[in-house]
Amino acid sequence: MAFELTVAGTHSIPANLSELWPEALRPHGIACAIHPGFSPGTWKGGFLPFRVDAMPSTLIGTELKAPALSGFEVNFRGDSAFFRSAMGRTSTEFALLCLCAAELACMTDGVYRDPQSGKDHQGEDAGTAALAEIKGLLACGGRGLLTQHPFSAWT
Repeated sequence: MAFELTVAGTHSIPANLSELWPEALRPHGIACAIHPGFSPGTWKGGFLPFRVDAMPSTLIGTELKAPALSGFEVNFRGDSAFFRSAMGRTSTEFALLCLCAAELACMTDGVYRDPQSGKDHQGEDAGTAALAEIKGLLACGGRGLLTQHPFSAWT
């Protein structure tokens, strides 16, 4: 089953999101870089690749074998962003998706909308909701959840 989140911003999506997201993820213990060709203004949607150099085991259920390739699907329309991960997602992908959505909601003074629960969250509550989603996924476990993909180079 796919997992989706929406961020409905009240401010524009920042043009320098490829710099802001990694910076916003650092307090969570995540060190990463986004594909160098990414810009929200020209992004056509689809899988957004990340190189992940550090991520706490509390977020992914295991030690990270760095550097790892991860990411999530994202699409931008106007002041909104649509996040998605397919069934069979890894814990690394899921953690990035939830935390990037929460951080974008904070950056744009927007709403973190979770259609699975039917709940909306704003401000710090968005981060709390993201961490709860991650904890819930790890508690459920599942085949392939702890899979990691090695990063070799941007293509």
